[in-house]
Amino acid sequence: MDFQIFQWDWIWAIAKSLNCESIILAGHDCGFMLSSRIVLYYPDFVTHLILLGVPYFPPSQQHISLPTLVKLQPSFQYMLQFCSGDGEIEKHTQTRERIWNFLNPLFGGLTQYGKKAITAAKGIDFELSSQLSLSKIFEEEEMMEYYIDEFSRTGLRCNLYRMWDQNSRDELFIAQGLEGGIIKCPVLSVRPTEDFTITAQVVEAMKSYVPHLQTEDIPSGHWVMLSHSQRLNEILEWLRQQEITV
Repeated sequence: MDFQIFQWDWIWAIAKSLNCESIILAGHDCGFMLSSRIVLYYPDFVTHLILLGVPYFPPSQQHISLPTLVKLQPSFQYMLQFCSGDGEIEKHTQTRERIWNFLNPLFGGLTQYGKKAITAAKGIDFELSSQLSLSKIFEEEEMMEYYIDEFSRTGLRCNLYRMWDQNSRDELFIAQGLEGGIIKCPVLSVRPTEDFTITAQVVEAMKSYVPHLQTEDIPSGHWVMLSHSQRLNEILEWLRQQEITV
């Protein structure tokens, strides 16, 4: 399924079907897009927003193509590989072994010399990725095997990144009448400082759009929920400070 930002209505409809009077939303990585747009469209329904990894970007008043985004944020250059028209990622993930060699660097697998097989500038180095030890996030190979089983069954596709241009054009409509994209509810943003895509400058840029913002750093890679779950739970005590029972 292709990811489109208009799917926010689905989340709202599910919550309403469960008779929720209000909700707290959390989004990891590109989940920031879906969760933040729900906040913008239903500001009285969402009381608090938690962003893990990618911080908030407001809806743009002009179309921003992916090449333009990369020029503005060089740490996103890897996305050009992920959305390549000739399906570079898909071509390299046709067997179980190759799926392993794609997922392992994403989860932080390293060579014996501590070298990564993924960079902001080029994405996945498939020649190097076969030389990595199992990511420390996975305590046992069975955890990785589960993901490989699923992607072997369904196929591995990077359509999320191919939807960038369409989502950016949709944002032109969304941006109208949303008070400049200001999020008024309290927001907690957690930045994994070892994630090369999330720079301090990217986090700083959202502050003018989020007046009730608290930021926290964790010395973690992208998958902060898996690698630093205890520390993340401590940070989420922020909710109790908001006088919310969780």
